Amino acid sequence: MVTVAEILKSRNLGKEKRVCTMLERLDDEAQPRQKPKMEVLLVKTAEFDTIIAAEKDTAAAEAADRAAAGAKAEVVKAEKAAAPQEEDKVPTTAAAEAVDAPTDGVGQQVAGEAAAA
Repeated sequence: MVTVAEILKSRNLGKEKRVCTMLERLDDEAQPRQKPKMEVLLVKTAEFDTIIAAEKDTAAAEAADRAAAGAKAEVVKAEKAAAPQEEDKVPTTAAAEAVDAPTDGVGQQVAGEAAAA
């Protein structure tokens, strides 16, 4: 509770009006006991409405920016989906011959056939 009051005061949203401490008596058990309580009374500052309005405007602008970025990402994603993929392309004749050329077992083409290709 004190932490919330300190946050509001540091942001100039609230002003401390009164702080009280007390002991509350609990009689619901076999042996009555006392429980400590603290009461902090805050009031709005004069700048409260102005600060909150500015924060709402900032949040609305950020939300609009995120929505625009999301829409742009969707457009880019749609463009990528519409563009032909590398796997979809048919290999050219020279590339197809190089793929079919015999190798020496290590993955290198045999010299005579590589020169012919």
